[in-house]
Amino acid sequence: MISGVSHGNGFKGAVAYVTDKEDARVLDLRGVFSERTAATEMRAVAAQSERVQKPVYHRWFRVAEGENLTDAQWLSVVDKAEQALGLDGHQRVVVQHGDDHVHVVWNRVNPETYKAQKVSHDFAKCEQVCRQAEIDYGLQAVPGHHSWKQAGAEQAPAARQATTGEQWNEDRTGREPFARIVADVAAEAFKTAKSWDDLADRLQRGGLTLQPYRQGLVVTDGSERAAVSAVTGNEWTRGKLEKRFGQTWADYQAGQDRPGQAGQRDPQPTASVRSRPDNQAREDAAWMREQYERFRAEWLRQTRQSRQAEVTSQSAAAWSLERSIRAKEAEARRQEAQRRKALARAVAGRFGGSMLYGMIDSRYERRRREDYAKAAARWQQTKAQIQAIPRHQAPDFRTWLKSQATLGNVVASRHLQRMDGLAIAPTPAQQARPVPFQQAAQAARPPASPARPMDPAPAAERPTDGAIEAEWKALVAERTADLRQQAQKRLAVVEKEWSAADRYSDEVKRQQPREPEGMARFVPGATARYEAARQSWHEAAAAAEKARRDALHEVNQLKEFLGEGYVSKDAETVHMRARKDVAAQRPDLAQRMEQIHERQKAEQMQAIEQRRQEALERFQQKRDQERGQGPKGWSR
Repeated sequence: MISGVSHGNGFKGAVAYVTDKEDARVLDLRGVFSERTAATEMRAVAAQSERVQKPVYHRWFRVAEGENLTDAQWLSVVDKAEQALGLDGHQRVVVQHGDDHVHVVWNRVNPETYKAQKVSHDFAKCEQVCRQAEIDYGLQAVPGHHSWKQAGAEQAPAARQATTGEQWNEDRTGREPFARIVADVAAEAFKTAKSWDDLADRLQRGGLTLQPYRQGLVVTDGSERAAVSAVTGNEWTRGKLEKRFGQTWADYQAGQDRPGQAGQRDPQPTASVRSRPDNQAREDAAWMREQYERFRAEWLRQTRQSRQAEVTSQSAAAWSLERSIRAKEAEARRQEAQRRKALARAVAGRFGGSMLYGMIDSRYERRRREDYAKAAARWQQTKAQIQAIPRHQAPDFRTWLKSQATLGNVVASRHLQRMDGLAIAPTPAQQARPVPFQQAAQAARPPASPARPMDPAPAAERPTDGAIEAEWKALVAERTADLRQQAQKRLAVVEKEWSAADRYSDEVKRQQPREPEGMARFVPGATARYEAARQSWHEAAAAAEKARRDALHEVNQLKEFLGEGYVSKDAETVHMRARKDVAAQRPDLAQRMEQIHERQKAEQMQAIEQRRQEALERFQQKRDQERGQGPKGWSR
């Protein structure tokens, strides 16, 4: 889990940003009436503080892709962060975007004391909250200052993870950190030494010496150095060693320089630890990094081509479906116009009907423009869904190393063993066999996702029309039930908001300030105070009335959506929305349903035409018999 701050000094912009998103969902409101009036109410409280300049504090919390938390868990994280920041009891708006992150807008001004709360060291405090949330909810751990501080005492010194700076330096230069190279030898020496002299002897046997640096100690081989805390994973520091040996480092050095005592240890010059034969393979990191960059470039090129082909295929299928929908809409408009013209001519006569044709054509043109606008919006949404096809992320360096080691790369196996302590022994046949790119890419590729809906199935596996219709009806019914449940929940909330907004609007109207009368008019500043109060009252009344109207409008829209009460002709019902959603999620199924409907319609028209021909033939025979001519082709 990670957290960050969104900068800004206005409540209106912050609240609008978090609530106006399509996938925004309000999780909690505190100290405000609703999300529509939150900015006004927060601004009113902040205005009571004369010194605060930036009362807005906007922070977000995000989990890794594929992870999600429940509403209660999100609110628990927000509450802990709020307690750490000292914002308990302050006004706040908590909104979730999608499934992976939430936004919180706090008012730094306390609604009771009107004093602004300082949020110093907020990054460190929220980082601790995120680390604790990762432990509590089993989330993916994010390396950071506090995560290392919490985990350092539990990890073995030689198995500790590299810090952010060490990892960045290793990625940049391809050289393994010196602290990791000497960790095995030095950590054992620090663990078993009984005194400063014993520690120096053990380090000297490994070609290392101990030297003071600033307020601490470093381990060096003459060319490179590393802090003792970095080598031992914070297990040993200068202070801990002094307490353990019962002698300070300064006293130890002074004793080494006394007459009759051995001088300061000066080991014989030796080759650097990094250049010794047993560590020569560590220089393979730069070569492995170069090979990885080549693999990554080729991998990205091929995945881009694959994704482009998939996007092109889905775009063609979606456009074919869109064209058929537009053609049906055009045919429906034309038939409706013809029916209206025929009805107008039958009712008003030949000349009166022609006068109504202009009105019918105008209505036809207006409906055509509306259909075109809806089709354009629908197509833009379809394109956005197609473009949202996820881009495959290239394997990271460690994953690639594991795949190479599995395929027989000895250098990768050795490098991986030094990094993670993971040994993958290749067979002799694998060592002698070169690894082609396709095999390496397949080994490093993440698990394949299930086939997309647009992927064509073999002819033998294609379902029948009945199975397709049953699947379509089941998906539409399931989506309809979900939408209806969501709309009913939202309707219950909005009806409460509307009722509360109505009461609040009436209360504000009753609080209209009274104009000073009599001698009160001559009090200095009375008129100015009245005008200011009257202006503030007008703004509050307008905001309350707008909130009431907006809530009522949303109530009516939700009732129309659910099919309750009056439903206008152009209103979108829950069943219509469900069909659109299923068609957007399963364009292949929607296309098959369109084909089935077209085939059924053609069969119905053919049956109707056949019955019409049979009826016409029976009528012709009956008429011939009545005329006494007998059946067709027979004469008296």
